[in-house]
Order: sequence, then C-alpha cells, then structure tokens
Amino acid sequence: MSEYKLEEWFLNWLRDTYDAPERMEKTLVGNVFGHPKFEDGSKIETSPIREIDGKRIHTQNGDVYLLGEIKPDYLRWLTEEGIVYDEKNPIAMKKSPLEMNMAEGVPRE
Repeated sequence: MSEYKLEEWFLNWLRDTYDAPERMEKTLVGNVFGHPKFEDGSKIETSPIREIDGKRIHTQNGDVYLLGEIKPDYLRWLTEEGIVYDEKNPIAMKKSPLEMNMAEGVPRE
C-alpha cells in the first residue's frame, strides 16, 4: 500500500443518472506529490474512496492519500452551503439508509 500527498484537493461525486444520491461514488481531485506515475504537482482524480481515517483516505485501488491543503474555492463553497469543515476529519461519508438499518440489525425498506 502506497501513500501519497494530495494538495489543493476537493471532493468529487461520480454521478450515475439512475443511482440515488447517497449511492454515488466519491473521489478526490487534487495535486499529487510522491506518486511514481505522476510528476509532482500533477492534477489527478483518485479511484473511489473506500475508507476514511482522519486525513488518510484509502481508495478502491489500494492507494492511500494524505490530505494537505483544501482547495480554497471548495472551502468557500462548503462555507456558503453551511457545511462545517473539520480540518482533522475533512471528509465525512454518510451511509445509505439501508446500510444504516442493516448496521442496526433492522432490515427495512
């Protein structure tokens, strides 16, 4: 498992017209550093996010990204939308209602 630094990042939603919003995959877009496939500072989009551990983001392909500075425009948008940015835990992923119910042991539709 490799870890790379991601600067000037923002969260991106992969949209499928037929999926409910809570089922959309999330990726990160930003400038990567320390990745063997990209020149330092290259703008990339990660594979879908699978696990979040504070500022360490684990993606579908097994890479781990350490979040640096958030993109200022994205931070401004979060603020305008009333979304509180937590620097220690910058990304919050919500589970779908079905996943939450299953975690509680209550199968509901």
